[in-house]
Amino acid sequence: MTDPSQLIADLRARVEASTQEIEQLASALAASRDRAAATGARFLHAYDQPEMITGAATLGRELAEQATVDRVVLAVGGAGLLGGDHD
Repeated sequence: MTDPSQLIADLRARVEASTQEIEQLASALAASRDRAAATGARFLHAYDQPEMITGAATLGRELAEQATVDRVVLAVGGAGLLGGDHD
């Protein structure tokens, strides 16, 4: 049986790591918004913007309707592209 104090220590370590990742993501998001504003570029969030999700869904439909292949392989690192493709 695992020592409960070890389980608690492991959980605290995971929470700390998750908190650091969230802070890094928030910092990166703020930096990208600042850069877009400074350069006049349009900010496009990869996973939290309806237009991006719609684009992924459109790509999936276009592939299904036009491609003459047996399968399509998608990178799913963040699953942004995969978000619209489920058939």
